[in-house]
Amino acid sequence: VVNSPFCKRWGPRIGTTLLLCLAFPPFNFGLIVLVALVPWLHSLRGQTGKQAWRNGYGFGLLFALSQLHWLGSLTAKWTGSVALAVIPVLLASVAMAVYYGLIGVLVQRCYQRKWEWAVPVIWAGVEVFRSYIPIFAFPWNLLATPLWPYLPLNQAAYFGSIVLISAWVVATNQLVMAALEKRPWQECRLSMASWAAVLCLSLFRLSMEPPTTNRVISAGQIGVNLAFPESGSQSAQINQAINEFMITSLRNGTELLVFPEGIGGKYEKMPPALSVPLYNELPILIGGQIGKDPVYQAAFAFDGKWGLAKKTRLVIFGEFVPFRSVLPFLQEAFRLPTGDMSASPDGVQALPIKDFKVGPIICFEALFPDIAWRQARNGAQLLTQMSIDDWYIDSVAAEQLKAGTIWRSIETGLPTVRAATLGYTLVTDGHGRILAEAPLLQKKLLRVELPMPTGTSSFALYPVFPLFAFLFATWLLLSSLRILRSSEAKPA
Repeated sequence: VVNSPFCKRWGPRIGTTLLLCLAFPPFNFGLIVLVALVPWLHSLRGQTGKQAWRNGYGFGLLFALSQLHWLGSLTAKWTGSVALAVIPVLLASVAMAVYYGLIGVLVQRCYQRKWEWAVPVIWAGVEVFRSYIPIFAFPWNLLATPLWPYLPLNQAAYFGSIVLISAWVVATNQLVMAALEKRPWQECRLSMASWAAVLCLSLFRLSMEPPTTNRVISAGQIGVNLAFPESGSQSAQINQAINEFMITSLRNGTELLVFPEGIGGKYEKMPPALSVPLYNELPILIGGQIGKDPVYQAAFAFDGKWGLAKKTRLVIFGEFVPFRSVLPFLQEAFRLPTGDMSASPDGVQALPIKDFKVGPIICFEALFPDIAWRQARNGAQLLTQMSIDDWYIDSVAAEQLKAGTIWRSIETGLPTVRAATLGYTLVTDGHGRILAEAPLLQKKLLRVELPMPTGTSSFALYPVFPLFAFLFATWLLLSSLRILRSSEAKPA
């Protein structure tokens, strides 16, 4: 059975998928990701371009199905139809598998040219591509994601984003594979050198402690389900929680109180007329909507005067529906929103509050490394992520969004406050250490004396590696297209 064609073809794909599943939520054995790719990477040796495409696509489809099943439970709750729930899982998985097919082709091309050193770079390049492709950008399940708790291994993200750590993870898998294949170490010198360099960068960054000053920051988890409300008194519960948190924060010396996305209401213009009393001595940040046509998700800041920052990255099919005019049946069947929101035309904006600057990040935006980095370059001394994860709070999706928050803190070197309606609500320092975290599904006010940097913390050359990886992968893909169109010739 082990030697059957099926096992030879699908065994490596299934093996790597199972190992990656153990590394990702809900199992969270994160270090397994350092060896998980070995079966699949080894199976690409000696394959042609077309074989590598099929190999990569098959692996990607299995992995995507194992990681996107939360879309099914969300759709079933939203529409009440189990049959409809299957459709987004299948469509998203089929689309996501394309990226792994591309990686398969590019890895085969690297093997053919004896460019083992380039495999980590092309993996990172494809992750960059799928993180920023227009409309369908979805930086989900990036390879380094499970390493968020391991500070000595992940701090180099400060110098080149999470994709630099993904490249390091691939290099680790390659070195393990080389050892199992008993290849001469001389063939791996460049890979070993780059692997060691990134690890040293992580350890160096972990040792850095920039000047800070302690500020008292609080985050309010209101404990009300905004996605699937259980009673008609939702607004009253929200206002009661806001009032309680503000009164408590006034008493405990809070210098900024951060509330979740969406609970501040909807307004056509500034300033928003919140239905709760405000206090000039208590700065707050609260999420809501602004505008009539267009409408924006926004963060409202109040410290005696109002400030506003609008959301720049929108959730596909949640906040906007592409090709709405040619797919009218989807809107009724899947209960999609009847109107689209708009992305901010003003770009990423930091907000001055009291005597410091905060960088608001609204929900889905926390998956995108560039937004947090731009906030740091804008002079933000604190990242504030405001979220509603209630649609999928009982799934792996909420854990991945939590991990994304922590990666943004690591990448920018900025402390981060995450406020969500049911969770995850937490506070991290500039290395991504969790300083406080609220229990899920409960009403809770977190208060933390947070070390906030007194100066700029971001690394100016941060975009260099992601850009290089993307350009290199693109060049290699274009040079490989003629191989896919050619006959099935064995690689040299």
